[in-house]
Amino acid sequence: MRLNLHSQTSRPIRLELYGTYGCHLCDEAEALCRAHPGLELRKIDIADDADLMERYGIRIPVLRDPASELELGWPFDAATLQTFLQNLTSE
Repeated sequence: MRLNLHSQTSRPIRLELYGTYGCHLCDEAEALCRAHPGLELRKIDIADDADLMERYGIRIPVLRDPASELELGWPFDAATLQTFLQNLTSE
C-alpha cells in the first residue's frame, strides 16, 4: 500500500537526494522517489563540493530529510522507501 503523502490538509514532504550526474544508482533512487505523489525532491550534485564528497562520496545515492536530518542510504527499494516516508510523516 502506497502512502498518500499529499492531501489538502498536509504539506508535501521535501527531501534532498544527494548524488552525482551520470550515476545510474542515483537515477534509480530518483525514479523510486518520483513514484510518490506529494514528495518534492531536490537533487544535490556532490561532485563540486569537497565537504559533500567527503560525507556522501561512497554512500550515494542518499535521501535526506532536511527537517529531521534523517537519511536513507542506498541500497533501498520501494518498500524501504515507503517505511522511511511513513516514519517521517508519523513524527
